[in-house]
Amino acid sequence: MMKTLIMEHSNVSGMTCTHKPEGEGQHVQSVYSPVKRLGGMDKFAFNKGAHMTETSQQNSSKRLLLFREWSRFWELDHPYLIEKSPRHVVMTRFLQAYFTADASFFVNTIRHPLGCTHLSWTYKDEWKGAAKTCGRGYIKHWLAMYVRRGV
Repeated sequence: MMKTLIMEHSNVSGMTCTHKPEGEGQHVQSVYSPVKRLGGMDKFAFNKGAHMTETSQQNSSKRLLLFREWSRFWELDHPYLIEKSPRHVVMTRFLQAYFTADASFFVNTIRHPLGCTHLSWTYKDEWKGAAKTCGRGYIKHWLAMYVRRGV
């Protein structure tokens, strides 16, 4: 929703026509692991490999590759290019270093922990397990995403 609102501005280009879930950039690049390979949407923040900072062991020469892969889905004549992937919550410092502090900005939307996982609740088996624990696993994941120090 936030991505859609921001993309309505005439100076902004968001990723379009990716043919991937939610049009997320994590799915159209080869530089870092998407959440699918890190345990899924309700578990990726528990994976230490998901938390990336400016000191993460990542070849900085791949920054051009990442931009090239993402730029296929942007209108590059716009002054602001937007990318939205939930995984980026735990790697903003990495992305800031990759794209330089003066050229990149982040808008993080903090949602209620159960609101973040509403899709999982639509699956009957997921809901049954979460109902038995009052969604404790989802809340722990939310805390791992938003409260972890240094991210």
